Amino acid sequence: TIPPVTDHTTHSNIWLRLRFVDVASGDYLYRNDIATTGKTHNGYINGRVYEESIANGMKEAMNDIDISED
Repeated sequence: TIPPVTDHTTHSNIWLRLRFVDVASGDYLYRNDIATTGKTHNGYINGRVYEESIANGMKEAMNDIDISED
């Protein structure tokens, strides 16, 4: 059976442990644990919640990293 459509929004919090390593030197380029939230509107926790959570966390990580031409 198909569950009824609801107007309920489900939020899910996840932790992302991000580690970017320079493979040539073995040094960390970036290291951080980020708490982030995703949401879906169908009332069920599914892949979209986690996909949005990961996208939000990756956006936060990319905003943290300084990019230089050196």
